Amino acid sequence: MKTLNFDPEKVKSINQKYVHAADKLYRMHGGLSSDLLSVKDGVGHLKISIDSRWKKDPYRSVLHIINHRIGYAPILAEINQWQVVVHKNAGSEIKKPSTLQFIIDRSELEDKSGPVDSPIPTLKNKKQSPSLRLVSAESVSEGHPDKIADQVSDAVLDAYLEENPNARVACECLISENYLVIAGEVNTVSNSRVDPVSIAKEVIGQIGYEQPGYGFDIDEAKYKNIIHRQSQEIANSVSNGGAGDQGLMFGYACNETQNYMPLPIFLAHRILERLAELRKKGTIPWLLPDAKAQVTVLYIDDKPQVIDNIVLSTQHMPYLLDAGSAYHGSGYAPMGHYSGGVKKITKELLKNTIIEQVIKPICGDYISDKETEYIINPSGSFEIGGPEADTGLTGRKIIVDSYGGAAPHGGGAFSGKDPSKVDRSAAYMARYVAKHIVAAGIAEKCTVGLSYAIGKIAPTSVSIDLHRTSKFTENDLLPVVQELFDFSVEGIIQTLDLKRPIYQNTAAYGHFGREGFPWETLIPDILNKLKQYTS
Repeated sequence: MKTLNFDPEKVKSINQKYVHAADKLYRMHGGLSSDLLSVKDGVGHLKISIDSRWKKDPYRSVLHIINHRIGYAPILAEINQWQVVVHKNAGSEIKKPSTLQFIIDRSELEDKSGPVDSPIPTLKNKKQSPSLRLVSAESVSEGHPDKIADQVSDAVLDAYLEENPNARVACECLISENYLVIAGEVNTVSNSRVDPVSIAKEVIGQIGYEQPGYGFDIDEAKYKNIIHRQSQEIANSVSNGGAGDQGLMFGYACNETQNYMPLPIFLAHRILERLAELRKKGTIPWLLPDAKAQVTVLYIDDKPQVIDNIVLSTQHMPYLLDAGSAYHGSGYAPMGHYSGGVKKITKELLKNTIIEQVIKPICGDYISDKETEYIINPSGSFEIGGPEADTGLTGRKIIVDSYGGAAPHGGGAFSGKDPSKVDRSAAYMARYVAKHIVAAGIAEKCTVGLSYAIGKIAPTSVSIDLHRTSKFTENDLLPVVQELFDFSVEGIIQTLDLKRPIYQNTAAYGHFGREGFPWETLIPDILNKLKQYTS
């Protein structure tokens, strides 16, 4: 037998990338699942669990799973021999022996790959194999330290815009354990009545950090405001309507959801919105503000099919006081400061409550009782959260703010920036254009890219990517888009009416795919013109 020089890390990487999704498809149809694959000295080693569906011919079933793996990881086709151990699953009708062993040569894969009542493609017809991939996206709650910083920054921006619509603002925050620093530049700071510290206290209290012990004490914390006047050089460069800085921005839309957002990030945001709603209403009284959610969806042929797993970590009280307790608060007492009965918030109680009351009402259409895994508070208890546990910074959640990784990102954050900063306004415009293109039925997916130079009115580039989901080419569509939409900085500001105090609401649960923002509004006249141009 020929010995091949395989790179173990490469094989491991290929296995992780392709095989997990392939096995998920197997389990969706029932039958066979693979537990372990390894390659050593040119020999493939495979351990498989098998159930009653495959009882008639386990040997040929094994041929199928190997062919299937080769279809998704072609490097495995170079293996000359496979050593296979098959275990029967509990409840299987396969009769003894419960463990079967096969040695399969490469020639057998080529000669005996006919179907065995299986939906899985074989080596010979692998060109027809479905495209499988797992796509993940995360969101963080309004009580996450980075999001606290974003919301304070945008609340300060709104206050300046309310006072003067032409204010030019760049506000950033750093928040840690009972300490908040507010920094930035404002062109109207010298004659403004805006009080950033008072605004910050109000925002943090509204989020839910209204009591000591929750993660930030707004009354005892220290605050430092170092906002100063905008550089005169920058002020001069944008006085004629030019861009506030150079950079590149992207907007994206797809037809996976009614709001033209990728499904994983859409679900992650909605889960955390519901978590906050139930916390603030008191429906789940032991929840605290800090939380994160991550949703992984299995796509088949580029279409979302089922949620593979959901990760949710939420801050919580360690216990809830019984009615009539001597401690008077909102139900939570620091250890040693109560008298009376307490109800411990166990991991089982937390997991069951989160699944039934938070996750299922949002994700039910994409949940499979057999396939979807719930990973709730995997680190164990999460009683210490917010800025007490982690430092937060403005602009550190740019992928959460946009499309969850489904589209490129130019790297510029949104929060705390007035619309002369194209990091924000041009990203909103790119989304506005991409959403109209998909909503008009021109493409199933669309990415719009823009770039600018500081002080320049017009963009330095405009690009469109239809992701091979349209009968039109990008070259066909680009002139139409440039005729219908004004990509100058002032054109964007006027089109979307951005000189208004609308930004605090954008700073949690995503800037895109939510009703009420002008860049999410579909204009019938624009849709009709796009359809006419491409008819």
